[in-house]
Amino acid sequence: MPNPVFPPSLAPLQDSKYFKIDLEDKGLKGEVDGGYVNARPRHTRKPRKTFKTGFTELTQTQMDTLEAFFELVGTYSKFDYTHPIKGTVHQVRFDKGLTMTYQGAGLLRLWTVSEIELKEV
Repeated sequence: MPNPVFPPSLAPLQDSKYFKIDLEDKGLKGEVDGGYVNARPRHTRKPRKTFKTGFTELTQTQMDTLEAFFELVGTYSKFDYTHPIKGTVHQVRFDKGLTMTYQGAGLLRLWTVSEIELKEV
């Protein structure tokens, strides 16, 4: 069964001011007598990435799409996420819940989501 896919309608709307990539530190270090430090890799796989992204001024419909996708996969199911610059596909999970900030007034309902963390599996 194929993985769910991050909503294609939302992918191009990601705000570049929120986009960051953190690489996992896979090193394991321990200090011993004499001031020496022993270091070795924790595992042999390549360092996993954590993608941080967000959106500015999503409409109510777009916000509903993001919320429905989060409810579908939660923080426990993996899904396919396309790197917005390179176009490469990564299997990720939401690392934590979403925080949505309402900015609209009257009929203009706009939302900002500034802290989406996606951890590579």
